[in-house]
Amino acid sequence: MNRKKIFDRERPPRLVVVVDEGVLRRPTGGREVMKRQLGNLLEESEKPHVSVQVVPYDSDHHPGLTNSFMLFTVPRRNPVLYVETRRSGTPTDDSDAVDDYSQLFSDLRGAALPLGASRQLIAQIQGEF
Repeated sequence: MNRKKIFDRERPPRLVVVVDEGVLRRPTGGREVMKRQLGNLLEESEKPHVSVQVVPYDSDHHPGLTNSFMLFTVPRRNPVLYVETRRSGTPTDDSDAVDDYSQLFSDLRGAALPLGASRQLIAQIQGEF
């Protein structure tokens, strides 16, 4: 919760998230927990500095099924890539790796639903819980 406070600043950082529909449908923590979590996700996605997109099950192309990752852009610094595997997480600022995952992130955003349609899908899934 302390880390979340950064998003309550007067000038919060931009947050762009792309998730697979399966993540939203898996009842991690139980059905009530998921219902609350999806509600929180909907609430946060209404903020102007937060973008949430969903890659739906029926997408013909899903370029991000290999592993999860995060790209961080910090003013006056090189971008940082954080790649998670089953056993560990590794940060790097290697430009080839950052460029590769930046392209992958662009591909993921292209495969995902637009912002409004993503929010509609999240709300629909929340209603199923």
